[in-house]
Amino acid sequence: MYIAYALKLYEEDVENWKGGADDILVFTGLFSSTIATFIVINYQNLQQDPNVITQSLLAQIPRRSFNATTNGTSSTGTASPSTQSSFSPSIPVVSLNFVWFLSLVLSLTCALIATLFQRWTRRYRQKIQRNHTRHVHVHIFSRGGRKFRITWLVEMLPFLLLISMLLFFAGLVAFTFLINHIIAYITLTIVGICFLLYVAFDPMPFIFHDCPYYTPSRHSFRIPLK
Repeated sequence: MYIAYALKLYEEDVENWKGGADDILVFTGLFSSTIATFIVINYQNLQQDPNVITQSLLAQIPRRSFNATTNGTSSTGTASPSTQSSFSPSIPVVSLNFVWFLSLVLSLTCALIATLFQRWTRRYRQKIQRNHTRHVHVHIFSRGGRKFRITWLVEMLPFLLLISMLLFFAGLVAFTFLINHIIAYITLTIVGICFLLYVAFDPMPFIFHDCPYYTPSRHSFRIPLK
């Protein structure tokens, strides 16, 4: 009876870990592509527009030709038009790109950890089942899971993804303020309502013991003891 019950718990834990990693991979794939799209649109603002440089060079040619003619020198002896520019991206543009790049890095990190976790779990199960009997491999897997914080690692992935989403929404609000204030205030209102709902869901399990809502922030900071 003990072995059967332990095997059941063992399989449930493995399926829960695998299901959590699968959900993270699906969501991060869609979310990362969304962030990358906005980054492609906005990162070009970190560099000066090539058309502006071309227009500046074309504007310098008539002035230098006029100066050369006035001074009685040939145009071949004049210096070439300067390509140096004093362009510097604004602080809001730099901050916006930094926030979105950081959000993308966190999202891809979650996807990488989830992929590695699936491989680690699969190989660990195969190794234990191949080298030990049923009751021994359940005990080893349970002990190894507690020792190396498998559950804590799985619960940390949604928390990192939550931080990535908050950074993305913060950058999205800032991006809309650079475009149109009406759209920005609408976006800010929607994001604010969603954030308040999330904050309201977080303490509900403490108030209502039968509440099914779950947020990763409360469990991610609960570091398991030895």
